[in-house]
Amino acid sequence: MEAVTTSQRPVLRPLLVLALGFLLSGAFAQDPLIDRLERAFADGATDSVLHQLDLVLRDPSGPATLRSDAWMLQAECWLQRMNLERFKVATDSAAALIPSTDAQRRARVEVNRCRHAAYFTQTARAHKHGTAALALFRRAPDRTSWKYAHLIYQAQGTVYRNWPRGADSTFAFFDTASTLLGRRPELLPFWRALLHKAVSNAAMDRMRPGARDRDRSAALCDREQLTALAILQAHHPGQVSEIGMLQNLRGLYHLYKDQPDSAWLWLRRSEELMMASGSQEAHLAIWFSSLRWQTFLLDRPEHWSDIPLLKRHLAKLQQAQARFTAFAAARTQAQGLFFHDTYWYSPFASTVTLCARLWELTRDTAYVDNALWMVEKTRRDAWNIAQDLRGRPDLRLGDPPPHMLQAIRRTLHDREAVLLCMQDSRAGYPSFSTVLAITQDSLSLRFLDRGFEPTAGSEISSRDPVVFRRTYHGLYRQLYTPIAQLLQDVDRMRVFPSGAMAHIAFDALLADTIGPDISSWHPLVERHAFSYPLMLLPLERSDVPNSGSEHYLAPAPGHGALTDLKRVRAAMRRWGGDATVDSSGAWSRMLGSIPNAGVLYLGGHGAGISGLDQQPRHYFGTDTAGSSAYMQPSDLLPLDLQARLVVHLACASGFFEPDRNAGPISFARAFLFAGARSVLSTAIPTDEGATIRLVDLFRAELAAGHPSDIALQRAKLAYLEQSEYDEDQLPMHWAGWQIHGEGVAVEAPRLWWPWLLAAALLGGLVAVWGWKRKFP
Repeated sequence: MEAVTTSQRPVLRPLLVLALGFLLSGAFAQDPLIDRLERAFADGATDSVLHQLDLVLRDPSGPATLRSDAWMLQAECWLQRMNLERFKVATDSAAALIPSTDAQRRARVEVNRCRHAAYFTQTARAHKHGTAALALFRRAPDRTSWKYAHLIYQAQGTVYRNWPRGADSTFAFFDTASTLLGRRPELLPFWRALLHKAVSNAAMDRMRPGARDRDRSAALCDREQLTALAILQAHHPGQVSEIGMLQNLRGLYHLYKDQPDSAWLWLRRSEELMMASGSQEAHLAIWFSSLRWQTFLLDRPEHWSDIPLLKRHLAKLQQAQARFTAFAAARTQAQGLFFHDTYWYSPFASTVTLCARLWELTRDTAYVDNALWMVEKTRRDAWNIAQDLRGRPDLRLGDPPPHMLQAIRRTLHDREAVLLCMQDSRAGYPSFSTVLAITQDSLSLRFLDRGFEPTAGSEISSRDPVVFRRTYHGLYRQLYTPIAQLLQDVDRMRVFPSGAMAHIAFDALLADTIGPDISSWHPLVERHAFSYPLMLLPLERSDVPNSGSEHYLAPAPGHGALTDLKRVRAAMRRWGGDATVDSSGAWSRMLGSIPNAGVLYLGGHGAGISGLDQQPRHYFGTDTAGSSAYMQPSDLLPLDLQARLVVHLACASGFFEPDRNAGPISFARAFLFAGARSVLSTAIPTDEGATIRLVDLFRAELAAGHPSDIALQRAKLAYLEQSEYDEDQLPMHWAGWQIHGEGVAVEAPRLWWPWLLAAALLGGLVAVWGWKRKFP
């Protein structure tokens, strides 16, 4: 080949660069079928698009790029329908088909993972994936040809929207996204509308009461929302879902602007659009949001006492609840453990708030029945989802009875009460918190002050007794003092928190602040034994003795990254005696032990960060490497547990994050879903020595015949009485431990060795007697 002369090189170099750019840009060329389906999706034909994509994906002989792009478009469809479980599955399926050399498609997968985390406000995880996508883009030599590059910066803008002090970065990322999108005129106007909506949402966050520069943010939000709507109505008028979402957001914009008439107009317009389009599954989230934000308008003084208006809206919320059950079941995360109601779609909280207000106005107990029905219905729905995924549809529960107040009172024993504490967020405005106390002959349903902040309950983990004393005495005055007279003859309390109310350790509420130590501050554990059942109406089960033996799954020894829990392991061997004690840390062996245990003790390390992890983890020992080193709550669901009692000795085993419609998401809840009757676990990190002391006392009370809730109450009182130092009385050592499920009695295990010893002695006496008769 003839050598290239110096004079030719300046000419050939740009030609080579252009050729390389052409080849690289062609590497991402979408199949014309995907382009057509993307257009149909943008025009609102999502059902048809999903059907066509399903046909493409059923053909295993199709090119990998076609199949991965089909999965990614399917992911967009599920994201619009706010089905984040299917969105994640589609994204992961696309990722499995993309080669490591295809940086552009890999970056889009990271963008989707960023969007998934950002949807659940898991900002740290979202930032990790968004940064990974950004790094792939910046390293790419062909980045000018990337078709969806703007989504990388748009996703990062949304991440920084939830990042502390991230305002400047947020809009800088959005500006870059706009610039990149402007360079791709072949992209559908639909993508420009979504970017304008993202910018408007970030601006709306800065319109909330108390925010700085509200007027400037309001102007930006107004402009971006109207621009997005104009684009959709001009170019994609059939895109009902996005138009409906924006109409809802217009209503919320006018709420923040204190323009109620305009807010009503937009929210009702959204509701009418959804109803005219048919109440399809695709539009339900928009309808739920519209109803919730309409509830905000009813908080205004001119509507707060309008009984006919409140009743009409309550009827709408009850109609929506009938559709919400299936909506939540289709969007359940972590294999049925919970529905992440990140944006409060559930009519639950709004319904309870309206019922409480109508009760205040009318004193009609029908509204108490309605509130109780909604609480029980929500909890039964969660139970039913779990049972379906466990393959146990025979355990499904039907709808609650209509007269819930009477039904609950029939289940109450003497000196027993039910306490419901519910939170209703108001998106930047002070939340509504409702407390309902029921005894056999009395009830109290009331609102707490709008400034009440239930997350203060997390102060039980504080090492500062002054902070704990101030916080928990304040909670006592707000939560308990108004109902103290009603509960004066009550010994046992069944508590049902929702939302952030689950942060509160009710037995640690302090009646007093005068005195040298916590015992002298009279924590509520002195008055009541507390339990946290799944249902308002207890599950119908035959009350039989222990159906299995005691099993002890002790922390495995080792030299890994975590502390070797030697003292817990030694305590379990002491407690177990001749029972099964397994410290192998082998999940395969535990699978054989857990279902057969009548009483189960499980020790190890609890881990997991709310906002980063989808589920908590229980590490069996010191090792953290590999999936066999830990289990998650969803691993328990396939098991059929017989245990009357589970004692879970691990940090934060009873609390991972609040469920906005029921009790906290946790291992304890998974044990109950899988069949356990009663679970002792802690809501916070705990100390090894203090845990052993408390469980020793708890076991002594169980052996004395007390039910698990009363046994824990008595153990806590004995622990506080026996603590010689103020450090030992800190609530972090005892207040986090709670009984989830029913308070049940546990029989002492029947040990085989006393019977064997007695038989041996009897046999020896018989032998001696025979020998003496033979040789007198």
